[in-house]
Amino acid sequence: MTEQANSLTEIRTIDGRERRSIAWILDEGFTGIYRIHARYKLKRVDVVRVARVAGEDAGLIMIQRLEPDIGYVYYIAVAREHRHHGIGGTLLDNAIEMMKEKGMREVYAVRDEGNIGSQKLFESRQFETLEMNEFSERFGRRKAMSLKRRMTLVSGEVLLSRSLLTA
Repeated sequence: MTEQANSLTEIRTIDGRERRSIAWILDEGFTGIYRIHARYKLKRVDVVRVARVAGEDAGLIMIQRLEPDIGYVYYIAVAREHRHHGIGGTLLDNAIEMMKEKGMREVYAVRDEGNIGSQKLFESRQFETLEMNEFSERFGRRKAMSLKRRMTLVSGEVLLSRSLLTA
């Protein structure tokens, strides 16, 4: 963990009213349809956790419970001035622990095929690429289609999974 991540003062869940105040982090992190979707989800997702460094908002993670034992990470975004200091990893670690505490057995996420930074982050947290045929075998075609729709998985994105039953 870097010096900035070590100086992280707080990670907390924020409610609907507070969520509008951090939309600027999404604007710095996403463009086009991803920005529109991230802003839409910011209002509707189950949990938004915010990291603060030295009293200022540094990043956020959006989490959804898809099933009683399945979690999903919609977005991780870090403010420009706080990037490359471990904030995204700290948020993801915190979310994983929260999902374990809530009894979830697995977590999913997606990343854009070309987003190498996202790939490295998720791989460093033991997420593995899951092909859609494997996903369909795991859940059955109908349930897999329903979950995929709820995840808003689109062409050009890679599905990732991680078991929460292991360390």
